Amino acid sequence: MKRWYQQFGVSALFLLSIVLITMVLRFSQQQNPILLSSLHNIYYVPILVAAVFFGDAMCVTIALCAAVGSCIADYGCQWPTSAAWWSVGIRGAFFLTLGYLSSHISSRIQSNSRGWQSLLEISRAINSSLDLDEVLQVITKQSVELTSADACAIRLLSDDGEELLYAKSWGLSDRYMTKGPLRISESAFVRRALETGEIVTRDVRKTDDLQYREETLAEGIVIIMSVPLRTGDRVIGLLNLYRKRFAGFAPRDRRVARAFAEQAAIAIQNARLYASIRKNYLDTVRALSRAIEANDPMTLGHSERVAAHAVSMARALGLSAQDVQTIEFGSLLHDLGKISLDEQTLIKTGALSVDERVMLEMHPMIGKSILEPVEFLRPAIPILMYHHERWDGQGYPERLAGEQIPLLARIVAVANGLDHQMNHVSPFPMTMAAALEVMRQEAGSKYDPALVTVLASAIEQHAAVQLAVHEEVLDPALQIAELGRKEG
Repeated sequence: MKRWYQQFGVSALFLLSIVLITMVLRFSQQQNPILLSSLHNIYYVPILVAAVFFGDAMCVTIALCAAVGSCIADYGCQWPTSAAWWSVGIRGAFFLTLGYLSSHISSRIQSNSRGWQSLLEISRAINSSLDLDEVLQVITKQSVELTSADACAIRLLSDDGEELLYAKSWGLSDRYMTKGPLRISESAFVRRALETGEIVTRDVRKTDDLQYREETLAEGIVIIMSVPLRTGDRVIGLLNLYRKRFAGFAPRDRRVARAFAEQAAIAIQNARLYASIRKNYLDTVRALSRAIEANDPMTLGHSERVAAHAVSMARALGLSAQDVQTIEFGSLLHDLGKISLDEQTLIKTGALSVDERVMLEMHPMIGKSILEPVEFLRPAIPILMYHHERWDGQGYPERLAGEQIPLLARIVAVANGLDHQMNHVSPFPMTMAAALEVMRQEAGSKYDPALVTVLASAIEQHAAVQLAVHEEVLDPALQIAELGRKEG
């Protein structure tokens, strides 16, 4: 209803402008007829405005109204002579032609502007995010919008080069995208696209070289354009654009597709490089974590289990990829400061002396001082500093309370508490259900109650607790804990 009111208001405003111009011209004819022909140019203003901002339909309507208005301005309410009809007709045709051309030129300019804007957005996405999934989502969506395609999909070559694996799509059903592996040997169309470059099939019904032709037709697809993704001289996949109507891809559409394919290839290359660097970092952090736990065999594997719980919680909360990475690094290193404690203090089961308690409560600050020179690990410092703070303010080292404690540190505190309950409170591992019950009892005092709920919900929905523990750190306690989780 609101949109209808807006359209009515705009139409009324344009019609009012035509009426006012006609009245001005009529008055000018009575006062100074010589100016009349020049003043007819005023009609161009609403015609051009309608063409630029409101498209063909409004433009044609205003041009027709302008032709009628100019007739009234010349002849008043009298019926024009046959000779005058030619003048009015030529003027009206000129108005219509001007409006139509202006509308199409404006549409072309706006389309090109949207294209450049979308390429800019993709470049920003590539530069601001190294999350391959996020970048490819932007590319597939923008490809559909800017080429007037109905769907888009990106597939990447498998390591053996025999299949094209699904990476991301827009506008396609899950059923279609999971129809099965796309084997290069079984699709001549795909082989030509990979070998010769951009290729278009204009009618899927008449094409016999598609591997899943029937499934493609069932999806409603009739035209496919495939553009290879290249990094240097190597093809790494395909960008496919689909149409569900018989309307060919214009040269502009092909240019846009090629530009997006280049951006997609850059994104994939950057993401793979980043993944390799991140793996090296993660392996280094894991090695350091194991070195810390080597002094206390009872805690072997503790940091990796905490990391698994914390990462699952972070994802359930919808945190950014950067925060999830920080959570993972911080969880693996949350006890880094304990490297300064002697072995007897670490394995002591009874009450600690005053000196031992002081040293233990200093380990967050010691961990911070160790990490500060390492630039890529600095975002994890708040986790090391504050994962022993309590929701009620009775923790250490700074006695922060509630939301004064950084969110990432509160997440790791909950994950750390869960693993502590399951593996370190008693000589025998506690079941997941029992550990969660203890966590619920301590929610609101020791832990953030909302985060305890998030952890419990994630576990109950089997969307969390994916323990990616390396073979060297698997121990009987971890296996029993996992069995307890399944029983709980």
